[in-house]
Amino acid sequence: MDFPTDGVSLLKNDKEYFIYVKYYSSANSNVAKETFDQILSTFKFLDQNRVTTCTDTKTYKSLEEALKQSEDVCYLDLSNTNLASLPVDVLKLANLQSLYLNNNQLSSLPKSITQLKHLTTIDLTRNPISDSELKKLRTLMPNASIAHIKPMN
Repeated sequence: MDFPTDGVSLLKNDKEYFIYVKYYSSANSNVAKETFDQILSTFKFLDQNRVTTCTDTKTYKSLEEALKQSEDVCYLDLSNTNLASLPVDVLKLANLQSLYLNNNQLSSLPKSITQLKHLTTIDLTRNPISDSELKKLRTLMPNASIAHIKPMN
């Protein structure tokens, strides 16, 4: 199949492929969406429940702000906010792909985080989460990349 490759990149991690289509402007977004649809049609094996089109590339640093745009939020950074638990409202961000939680006080994440079907990246760097909790989380979310570096004492 021939399709324009300008602005399209294919990345692969250990378990899956990620397709990124760059949206240049609202005038070109229909062209990019058509290109994206063409690419997806070539991957018959894709789980359509895990396919999202992320047009908002903004990384939200406030949950309150993110909730105002809940359907469009793909990146949320709650780093350095002294969280001891994950706010339940994060689960309202149905299209969330990356969640940054660095430098907090998290010792675990709730099982309900698996409701975020598009979540592929979780950064738990410098949180007091145990190895056994990390193992549980990785078992619950085998397709997610979970980063963790223990806090410095």
